[in-house]
Amino acid sequence: MRILICGGDGMVGQALSSALTEAGHQIVRGVRHPRLDGDRAIDFRLQLSAADWQALVRDCDVVINAVGILREQQSGDFSAIHSAAPQALFLAAAQQGVQHIIQISALGADQGSTAYFRSKLAADRYLLEQLAPAFPQLRCTVLRPSLIFSERGASSRLLMRLASLPLIAVPHLPDALLQPLHISDLCSAVRNLCEMAQPPALAELGGPQTWTLETLLLAYRNLLHLPAAPVIRLPAGMVAAAARCLEYAPASPLTSDSWHMLKQGNHTVCNQLATLCGHPLRTVASFLPPDSAVAIAARVRENWILPVHRLVLAMIWLITACLSAGLTPLEDSLALLAPLGLQGQIALFALYGAVVLDAAFGIVTLLRPGPRLWLLQAGLIVFYSVVIAVYLPAFWLHPFGPLLKNLAILSLLLHLYSERTS
Repeated sequence: MRILICGGDGMVGQALSSALTEAGHQIVRGVRHPRLDGDRAIDFRLQLSAADWQALVRDCDVVINAVGILREQQSGDFSAIHSAAPQALFLAAAQQGVQHIIQISALGADQGSTAYFRSKLAADRYLLEQLAPAFPQLRCTVLRPSLIFSERGASSRLLMRLASLPLIAVPHLPDALLQPLHISDLCSAVRNLCEMAQPPALAELGGPQTWTLETLLLAYRNLLHLPAAPVIRLPAGMVAAAARCLEYAPASPLTSDSWHMLKQGNHTVCNQLATLCGHPLRTVASFLPPDSAVAIAARVRENWILPVHRLVLAMIWLITACLSAGLTPLEDSLALLAPLGLQGQIALFALYGAVVLDAAFGIVTLLRPGPRLWLLQAGLIVFYSVVIAVYLPAFWLHPFGPLLKNLAILSLLLHLYSERTS
């Protein structure tokens, strides 16, 4: 069969493309940025009428919509990407004689409790309640999966990252249950659906086990072969307040909507995944291949260790700039420059020049990090250390060892440099 997968470059779309290709089907990937033979450019923000999709769906037997976003980049994204564009795609597919449409929705969409769910539900209802009755020959299926686990999935990486922390801080939600399923089981279900003569109109999909967020993080930690870690249960009100504050941080996964969905839970009592798969479902304990778990754990830890290193380094530069700019009495700062032969206006120029340079390094560390920046910072620290060692040798014997601490900063920079160039 010729199968169009919209969202072919996403986590679900890529997995489906591989699985259905292995099953012998001809795959056409609808993607934002074509990069493979057979890719077709699509834009769910702009292609909002059936006419925009007619050429793409022509001669396809199955159309799968796997496009989805977790938060809007601009106002109206949910409506366009989850509702308007899919409805136009489905109508064009029906008009062009496509045999089967599969909509990858989300478990909980029928409750419509957030903008994300409401936009998903609008496309689901259009397909099942309007299009299916109008085109009796068309097979329509809406799949509502729970939390999908994939090594390359953003939510999976985030949860593994949280599970790998030395201290696990988790919202206290004892009644919110999750039912994660492995991406390979979802692919098996979709592969079988494509070949069914009478597929179900609606199927809720979940893994074989239910977890709270706390127990799931502990299971992921065990999956990564990491030792036990202490757990701090955060009050729900504290997390809700943080979600409201982080609403305005574009990259934050925690928002008021995501917090509401987390409190709501994500499990089903009508799980049809095992029936559609036709084989036993993968448990959390088998989500990762045993021989790669240690390597994956190392990568997961780097995902949070490197940002922490950058933040600490930026704080060092910015706080140093503030101390030199006036938090330390000016006469004390100038006194340190006197042994170097710097006095008067030249000393002031050198002092405030260092302030500007330190502040610039701190800002760029946060906004534009990279190997060249780490080399420049290491060079400046070596320069400072040599000058201090020659002209201010008393700092070698200072009880707090300020000069020796530069070795730790150089080690941190070496770590950042090696990771960014490897």
